[in-house]
Formats: sequence, C-alpha cells, structure tokens
Amino acid sequence: MFCDESMKFRLLSKTTYGHYTSPVIQNQLIHVIASCTKEIILKNISTFGAFAVLVDETKDSSKKKQLSFIIRFTDNNLNIHEKTLGCYHMTKCDAKSLSDAIIQMVGENKLDINNCVAQCYDGASVMSGPFSGVQKRITELVPHAVNIHCYAHRLNLCLINSIEDNIKLITDFFDTVQGLYKYLMNGHTRWSYWFTSLEKVKLRYTEIREVLTILTTEGDQTARAIGLLEEISTFKFIIILCVMKKILKRIHCTSCELQSKSLLLPSVMNLVNSTKESLQNLRNDETYKNIYEQSKQIALRNKVRVEEYEERNNRLKRNISFNKNFIDYFVTSTLGKSNSKGMRAVPTLKAEVLYSIIDRFVQQLETRFSEKNQELFKIFQIFDYTSLYYFNPKCPSLEFFIDHYKYFEINKIKVKSEFSSAKALLEHKHILRPDLEMIVDVLIELPSSFSETLKLMHIIKTLPISTASNERFFSSMKNVKSYICTSMGDERLSDLMIINVEKDEANKIDLNKAVDDFGKMKNRRYPLF
Repeated sequence: MFCDESMKFRLLSKTTYGHYTSPVIQNQLIHVIASCTKEIILKNISTFGAFAVLVDETKDSSKKKQLSFIIRFTDNNLNIHEKTLGCYHMTKCDAKSLSDAIIQMVGENKLDINNCVAQCYDGASVMSGPFSGVQKRITELVPHAVNIHCYAHRLNLCLINSIEDNIKLITDFFDTVQGLYKYLMNGHTRWSYWFTSLEKVKLRYTEIREVLTILTTEGDQTARAIGLLEEISTFKFIIILCVMKKILKRIHCTSCELQSKSLLLPSVMNLVNSTKESLQNLRNDETYKNIYEQSKQIALRNKVRVEEYEERNNRLKRNISFNKNFIDYFVTSTLGKSNSKGMRAVPTLKAEVLYSIIDRFVQQLETRFSEKNQELFKIFQIFDYTSLYYFNPKCPSLEFFIDHYKYFEINKIKVKSEFSSAKALLEHKHILRPDLEMIVDVLIELPSSFSETLKLMHIIKTLPISTASNERFFSSMKNVKSYICTSMGDERLSDLMIINVEKDEANKIDLNKAVDDFGKMKNRRYPLF
C-alpha cells in the first residue's frame, strides 16, 4: 500500500539489512505516529486559542517520576476537550524544575503560554504553594492563569481528614478492611474506591468469614487469618460497616461526577451543597435505628453474637463499705472507668461514628470548597437564568473578569450590547430556562453577532475542575510500561502513551503522510517518498 513492487520485494527479501525492524527504527515510527496524533489534537483548538494545563506526577514501574501533561481547551463549537500531550521523566521534582518543564512542554507543542487561562494541580505544596510553588511561578509569567485546586482531590482530602486522624474506631475499622484486601486479594484499595470496597465486603460478608475460617487451619499465614476473623466477627464491625457504607454512598456520586471533564463550576458547587444536605439528613435517631436493625439481622444470619448495647453490664455487686477513719483517702468516683470489654453503649457509637463523621465531613466541605477565586467565578451568574444578573451588563463581576483576562482584548462596550440581544433571542426561541449549553447552541449559530460573548464562554468552559484525566493517564501507563518493560526509554514511553490514550485521534492519522514524515527524518537505505 505504501510502496511499489520493487520496494516490497526488498523489504520481504532475506537480506540482513533494510527491513526497518530494528529498535531504533521502531522508536522513530512510534514517534512519527505520536507526532501526527498531537497535530490532530492541536488542530482542534479553537481559533480563540485559550487552553488550561493539567499536571500531575507519579512513579512508573521502574520507579521513575513521570509528569503527565494534559491540556483542556474548546473547539470552534465550544465542545470541551482534555487531551494528553505526553509524559516527561523528572529527575528533580522541585517547584523550579516542574514549572520549567511545563513551560518547555507548552513551547514544544507550539502553544502560546499567554493563552493559558488556568492551571490545575493537586494540593501538594510544591505544586500549589502560594509563595514559591509551581502555580506561583506560572502566575508570575502569566498573571491571568488562575490556579485551581483539583475538586476531586479536595473531596478526597475531606474524607481522609474526617476519618484518619480523629476517630480511632473508624481508623481501626478501615485498617481491618485494608488488611482483608491485602490478605485475600494481595492488593489494596484507594480512598476513592472505599464505597465499592465496603459494598463488596457487606455483600460477601458470609463468604469472607467462611474463607477466613478455612485459612485459620491451612496455609502459612494462619495467625493473620485468625486475627482478621476475630476482627470482623464482632457486632461493632458490622455496625460500623453499615454506617460507613451509608455515608460513603452519599459521597460516591459526587466523587464520580467530579471526574467528568464536561463539568463546570456552578454544577460543582451545586453537587457539594446537595452532598452536605444529604449527609445532614442522615444525622437523626431514626437513621441510626434502621442501621442498628439492619446490622442486627446480618449478625444473626451469620451467628455473630449481638451485644444488647442498650443494656449496660450492670450485674449485682455487693455493697462496699469503708472504714470511717479512711473516708478521706478513698476515691469512690467512676470517672475514667471504661465499659466492659467489647461493650460500648449505643449512644456512644451513634455519637462517635455516625454523628461525628457527618459533622467533621460537613465542616471539611465548608473549609475546602471555599473558593479563593470566588469573585472571578461569579461570571457564571450572567448565564444563570435564576440570577439577578442574568445577561445583565451591570453585573459587577463582568468588569472584574474582563480586566483579569485583558490579554484576550474582550470589548467591554460590545459585550454589554450583545447581552440584550442574546436575551431577546433566547426568549424569541421560547427558551425561558436555559442552561449554559442551551445558550451556547443558540449563540454559536451567529458567531459574528456574539463574538465577545462567545469569548467569555470559551474562557469559562476552559476552566478545569479536576485532574481526573491525569489519573486515567496513569492507569493506562501500568499497561504500557509493565514490570516486564522497565527498561523502556522515556521518549518511547511518552509516544506510546499518547497513541494509547488518544486512540480516537490516532485512528484518524493519514498513514501515507506518516510514512512520508518517517522517510524525511533521515536518508534511508530505500527511499520511501
């Protein structure tokens, strides 16, 4: 297909040279395919040119630190894209090295750094540090590139900080569940997957106990099996399992949605607020009573002793009498006296587990989701039909937003005149309760008439929410660079990752052009073009 009969004969001949199968040639071919894939991605960026950078780092199978570089942008139809442009081996991971690498990546892909409207990282101080972190260094170069702390990461931190360092009952519980996964499945579970993990434990509770019972007498880790069996065969474990599953179920939906690349900031805040309300609705006696009864049924079904926590262990004791001469030297208070072993009153469990976690988590949500760029993000009010500033040219955040992104030269006078026309057009089309996507669909049909408003929308839709695309990138890396490929070169890894992750774009490559590019890389033994 890509050569004449003479070339085909040479390639299929039994000579020891000219077959284009050496490792060097393979790397060159892979690089050409990856470069063509990146060209297709970059051509999709709108003529407006705004983009955001999403960066995260991890270690690959050979323990090298790899930096994933993803850009978020809109095309000319205002569709959102998050595409990878490769991964880069970082020998040093200090703020200067990372920021220099990001600037270099932007330049290598022929992007204008001044078109960067936002940067999204996790909460590590080296990335998000306000004084010398990566975001600070990028902002010094591009003042309008706002830093956005990944919202999915924020939610994860809310959960960790609500549980790990505060409530021993819960930390012990999760240590036990983690121990189950390590022992039975030779793996571990991440915080983002705790809901599905607990759901599986609850669903297979009977089978897990049966397996552990067998392993207490077989295998080389019987002591570990005995310990785990004893831990999960308590009514306390079952109650906490049911409580945590119910709480995490409310959080799981928000966690999944925050990983969507099409999500916009107003939807994020609505999700967070609805999560808070949902959790607060669980904070009542009726909820705990239902959980207690459910736990009791599971325990009875599995022949686990159900401690009647309501009845304190008040066995009859003989009266204690003291010598009156020593009355001043005896302490008769029970202050500090613990409950009987394995016994904990229901009000204590309810307060320490259900109420405490809900209160702590809601507090964490309020703290971590208080947006420092709040004034800038109020621009969304203009496109919210429930707001007083719906297409209102007097919206105070409009001036602030345009001034912040003055590099893009948005015409203030024109954009204000476009608002009244846009509002009238939507009413004429009988769209009385439009969301942002509906507004885009209407205005995109008349790009010349609403050019400045569409500039605002390009920037708004380019603002990132999370680095979930980077996490998905790292998941693919485990398949590309497995433990049997630890000697793979960094450039080959980056090129293979682009081809693997961006399959849709890779499938659009003109292979004739790719062969021509390969032929032009150097003088070949056989001419390919």
